[in-house]
This record gives sequence, structure tokens and C-alpha cells, in this order.
Amino acid sequence: MRWKILAGKYQHNGKEQTYPNIKMIWWAGGGNFTHHQDTNRLIKHGRNRDDRRSECYWTAAAKHADIVLPITTSFERNDLTMTGDYSNQHIVPMKQAVAPQFEARNDFDVFADLAELLKPGGKEIYTKVKMKWRG
Repeated sequence: MRWKILAGKYQHNGKEQTYPNIKMIWWAGGGNFTHHQDTNRLIKHGRNRDDRRSECYWTAAAKHADIVLPITTSFERNDLTMTGDYSNQHIVPMKQAVAPQFEARNDFDVFADLAELLKPGGKEIYTKVKMKWRG
């Protein structure tokens, strides 16, 4: 069944549906190469799309991307993190310790610029969401 996904068709509520033809993937956070069971298959099918990444480090996923945007680490931005070993029961604010290095930018700023490219006024909307998220 899982291999049929590659054909672009699937069954839902008794009807055959078609997956969209994905032209671009924007991956931010997490590592699909470290979690995917078949990385050769991931590489093979990833070649059919434009792959954009926002990464802090030169990861395996970044090495296979068409474009990699340098993103700030948690030391270079004000952010939130979760603590509690495996429970993640607590949220802790983190204050910026150092200025962004080289050309690194905050994820929110990159997303705001992307929102503006997709829709005029999108940057303003995204910035408002950012401020609500931070509190």
C-alpha cells in the first residue's frame, strides 16, 4: 500500500483520489534523513522536486537540498525550549546569547519574507502571528 503513494493515487471513502503534484518542499526543523527508514528512496524521489531547507547545521538533509538557507541557532535568537527529559512538560524562555553569525537569519524572518513573496501583505500578517506566539 505505501508504495502506491508514489503513483499519486489513494482510496478515501470509497473513491480514488489523486495526490497533488508536489513541485517544492520547504523543510524547516527536524531531520527527515535521520528518521526515514529508506534514505535511498527518499533521495530518489526528492530529486523530482525543488528542495529548500532552513538549517542551523550542515546535515545530511542539507547536503541533498537545492537551496539551503542558514538559520540562527538557539544561542543567536530569543526562543522557547521544552525541558523535562522525555516528558517535555516545561517551557523555558531562552534569551539571545550572541549575535547571528555570518548570514544566518531567524526562521520567523525567513518565513515572513516568504509569506510576502506568496501574497502581498503576507509579511505583516506573519509578523503579527510571531508577536502573539512570543507573548
